[in-house]
Amino acid sequence: MTTRRRFLRQGLLGGLGLGAGLTLPRVARADAGGLLLVYWVPGGWDPAYCFDPHFETGALDRDPDSAPGTAGGLSFADAPSRPSVAAFFGRHADRTVIINGLAVGSISHTQCTRLVLTGSRRPDAADLATRVASSSGAFALPHLVVSGPRFPGDLGATTVPLNPLLTGTVRGELPRGAPVDVEREALLRAYLTDAAAALPDGAPADAARQGLDRLADLEAAVDSIHLMEFATDRERLDAGVAALGQGLSRCVTVGGSLPFMSQWDSHTNNHFYQDRNFEHLFGELAQLMSRLEALPDPSGAGSLADVTTVLVMSEMGRTPVQNATGGKDHWPYTSLMVIGPGVAGGRVLGATNQALVGQPIDLGSGEPTPTGDVLTPAALGAGLLQHLGADPAAHFPDVAPFTAPFA
Repeated sequence: MTTRRRFLRQGLLGGLGLGAGLTLPRVARADAGGLLLVYWVPGGWDPAYCFDPHFETGALDRDPDSAPGTAGGLSFADAPSRPSVAAFFGRHADRTVIINGLAVGSISHTQCTRLVLTGSRRPDAADLATRVASSSGAFALPHLVVSGPRFPGDLGATTVPLNPLLTGTVRGELPRGAPVDVEREALLRAYLTDAAAALPDGAPADAARQGLDRLADLEAAVDSIHLMEFATDRERLDAGVAALGQGLSRCVTVGGSLPFMSQWDSHTNNHFYQDRNFEHLFGELAQLMSRLEALPDPSGAGSLADVTTVLVMSEMGRTPVQNATGGKDHWPYTSLMVIGPGVAGGRVLGATNQALVGQPIDLGSGEPTPTGDVLTPAALGAGLLQHLGADPAAHFPDVAPFTAPFA
């Protein structure tokens, strides 16, 4: 085994928990609090084009061709050019909540992304998916980041980026051209197995044995999540869903795709970009939900849709009115969706006023109230952690969880 290959293998084993002191169960269980898929939409969408249109006022620039749409208790902006929006809500309203008025605290892409995903301004804070994966035990790839941003923070052993380096190393294909001593590799595995078996019971022995189990799980299933260089967005999404279905991951983050030559950051020509992007987004979400419904969960008791919470979010919103070039600039309030099991769907929660400024709400009901609190990423994160079986106080002390989506 070459020195370089040995370093790669040792680095991978360390990341999988061998000798790292981690106590991790081998098998992903649907009853462990559920799985999480974060679908990240970068660039900042315009809530007025879908989630938060405020048809009661003419002071807001929205799609002039849109009209109030309803499906299963959800209200949204419906338009002939975006049939996928109404089609998605028509099929999935019962498991979907729309949340308006999330205060993201900035108009900087970088700062908003960090705050929305971590719920914290601390530079060492881990993102919500990493916190979920670490707080309830982890799998071979506890939080798998297929694409999109990641903030491992102080829980770095929990977050793993999916790329050709990871899967190639597991399959023994990297570094390219390096000789592989199969016999020596088998002897090393046998030695580690015997050494772990000989250790006295306790945390070190458990960590060593479970690390070997995690590696075996990953090697057995790596073909299902193998990504080529320059993989398409659909291939990346499929790989993330496969990791959930194979029991490799508790949480997956994937960046949403875009139509050709498009962007969400619509400082110019807001209508053109937001209109086509929302149509594309809901078409992709429909495909995702169909995929989750078609695949069995790791326990085989039901489908992945029965155990996977899908969080669909962007880092910021856009101004209520257009600028001089027909675009919309950055806005520190936005909307998001939560879809999945245990979600009390068919409701629009949270609130903004006619200027799209977040209003105080009751965190238990999601209804506006003068005595409530403006919804923050920390409250959202605490509520999500509680929904997924984690202790929110361990991650967000002194923060009241936003429990309304899961009532």
